[in-house]
Amino acid sequence: MAPFPSNIGTSPENVEAAWRRAREIAGTVKQRTNALSTASAAGSIPSTDILGYAQLLADAKTKLQAAASVSGIAAYAQEQIGDPTFDVVASFNDMMTGINGVISWIITNFPKDGNGFLLAKTFTVDNSGRTQDRTFTPAQTATLRTTLASLAATIN
Repeated sequence: MAPFPSNIGTSPENVEAAWRRAREIAGTVKQRTNALSTASAAGSIPSTDILGYAQLLADAKTKLQAAASVSGIAAYAQEQIGDPTFDVVASFNDMMTGINGVISWIITNFPKDGNGFLLAKTFTVDNSGRTQDRTFTPAQTATLRTTLASLAATIN
């Protein structure tokens, strides 16, 4: 007798669940994108905000690609949208391009030393062993906000 297919096992995911998960992930990406953009325009932001956001995008990308690989999802999504003129595949690809663009911006622009180690934290001046985040001013994140806006525009 075969084991019952759980949501953590190896049984293929169904299209309904994959579609729902992809939409939830896209919604989270849009919310976090807008929040980071707003925060970075309003004042200086800590390095952990940028690095945490990059991690969120990396995870989202993996999960979205997994959802996209579910057999029949494009046709199912098209049916759920109910608009024969809407190209769900092109829309998904645009979103993924936006995600890749933001990840690329962060990788390219985040300060690193000569060996590629990120310059994200420093020890506090009180010699207690505690650390503090490097901060980035609104001027330093201006082009990041442009990239964030491009990504946000790809998600309804």
